[in-house]
Amino acid sequence: MQQNNTVTEFVLFGLTQDPKRQKMVFLIFSVFYVGTIVGNMLIIMTIKFSRTLGSPMYFFLFYLSLVDACFSTTTAPRLLVDALSTKKIISYNECMTQIFALHLFGCMEIFVLILMAIDRYVAICKPLHYPIIMRRQCVDERVKYGGNHGVKQSKYLVIIDRISHGNIGEDEGQEEHEHYGDV
Repeated sequence: MQQNNTVTEFVLFGLTQDPKRQKMVFLIFSVFYVGTIVGNMLIIMTIKFSRTLGSPMYFFLFYLSLVDACFSTTTAPRLLVDALSTKKIISYNECMTQIFALHLFGCMEIFVLILMAIDRYVAICKPLHYPIIMRRQCVDERVKYGGNHGVKQSKYLVIIDRISHGNIGEDEGQEEHEHYGDV
């Protein structure tokens, strides 16, 4: 008879166990999180409503700010809640959702940064060909490709994790992690 040791939830230790330090962690991370979100939203609103910021560079900066805000939102709220709560448990499905979002937005951010580098390369090294190479249709297609690739990569990682850990949810078990779900 084989013993079944599947995990359905994880205990998150956090960054510290000291209540005073947990409040300090909450305060510091909440200031950085709010600053990140507000800063990215200001960039997004400025680019969206400005008539003079229509070049591909600002288009990429718009998406970079959007993806960065989403990336920050995948872990920071959970860290803030767990810094003040006594019960720090995350279910397996929540953990997998968080991993999916981390990989999705991380991959998209990398692709947008690569596209920004290509944009600057073309603008500096091939200035006469810039309007042809970086026309709006090509830029849109490249951003969509980056998003599609991020979704594919995230799906593959979640599927690989599901296969390697077998069926989840048959036994109650706990495993310990730091401050976010990462299998």
